[in-house]
Amino acid sequence: MSKLIGTAYRRPDFTREEFFRYWRDVHAPISGRPPGLRGYVVSEVVRKLTGDLEVEAFVEQWWDDEAAFRAASQTPEAAAAWEDVANYARTDGTFWLSQEESYISPVYPDAGLLRGGAGGAPGGLKMIGSAHKRDDFTTEAFFEYWRSVHAPLGGKAPGLLGYVVTQLGERIAGDISCDAFISLWWPDEESFNAAGASQEQAAAWADVANYARTDGTFWLCREHVFISPPPYAPGVLQR
Repeated sequence: MSKLIGTAYRRPDFTREEFFRYWRDVHAPISGRPPGLRGYVVSEVVRKLTGDLEVEAFVEQWWDDEAAFRAASQTPEAAAAWEDVANYARTDGTFWLSQEESYISPVYPDAGLLRGGAGGAPGGLKMIGSAHKRDDFTTEAFFEYWRSVHAPLGGKAPGLLGYVVTQLGERIAGDISCDAFISLWWPDEESFNAAGASQEQAAAWADVANYARTDGTFWLCREHVFISPPPYAPGVLQR
């Protein structure tokens, strides 16, 4: 699967509530029409936890492969979606083509709002963080260390429902520079806070500097699931 991931910002004359209401009621039915779209999730930033990067929401769309995305991007449906963005949002978001690696696979319980579901998410909360490789690591060495050393540490956090790393490829719009995003799912804020105080989480944070920069930004988010992504295979830590 290929994934398009991007940052989103409300128009200054829209309140936060108006921004997400318009997205849910008007924009999502338009932007969910491109042929071949396999999943569509918007993560609303509830609050920023650390870092300097400002984001109000993340949009994620899944496709069978890059060719399917590029073909769909040339359709009238895609053009209509992009044309509607300026009606409620700023147009300076950054978007990347990407690939996911699942360590603990999230489970979406229904098909999503545009497919007749309730729009349920695998957990009540989703933490998203930006990640940057250390300058002395190649991209390949960065993700290999994450896979073989860091993920087994981070995956031990108590209460963790999902753990996915989005490896960023071609940047197709915008100017934010980043190597990856990490997504972690939790059942509720109480569980998230308890994990943050655990020895397992402390060990994971202590390891970050062994392969990555420590100036990433982390956000606590709530998912709006418009089309649930295809079911994940068992994650690397679950096999």
